[in-house]
Amino acid sequence: MGRWKHERTRLVYRRGNLRVMEDSWTLPSGVRVVYPLFRRPDFAVAVGLTDDHEIPMIENLHPSPGLHLLELPGGWVEPRESPRAAARRELEEETGWHAGKLSVLGRYYPTPHAGTYQGHYFLGESLRPGPPRPETDESLRSVLLPVGEVYRRLRAGRFLGGGTLVGLYLAEASLRSKGFLAPVDRG
Repeated sequence: MGRWKHERTRLVYRRGNLRVMEDSWTLPSGVRVVYPLFRRPDFAVAVGLTDDHEIPMIENLHPSPGLHLLELPGGWVEPRESPRAAARRELEEETGWHAGKLSVLGRYYPTPHAGTYQGHYFLGESLRPGPPRPETDESLRSVLLPVGEVYRRLRAGRFLGGGTLVGLYLAEASLRSKGFLAPVDRG
């Protein structure tokens, strides 16, 4: 596999924190190709765990596909904000829960073929309750579900948001090691 040569990147569309670019490349064979490129800030997601072994989630309206989804709290990382700080802020704003401890679970690129942004995932523990403070353009409701129920719903295909799916799978091993989920049967 030879080297690709980057020719240029051109802005095609801009709205809020979304930039749609055209990214032009020349392949080793000499063929020129143009790819769409979506530039957005990174995002952060918190998988919280209460002392009562519940996971704070949000029911969130997504107008474009017309869906109310049950999701983990999360959102964009603001300029000059760390992903950890963004996860803490989003957990507090969307659910009201304050994390005493946030541990890194992992990260992923949701669209590596056409996007530069990535998701950062954290496990929030030593939670303290407080009032949610959603942003004015959000239509959401905070929901607490037992850990076992969350993972039953996951196995039944009840979660449709990619960020929630990734977060729950990344948190699973940690939740098992802490005794909040039954050990995996290796038989």
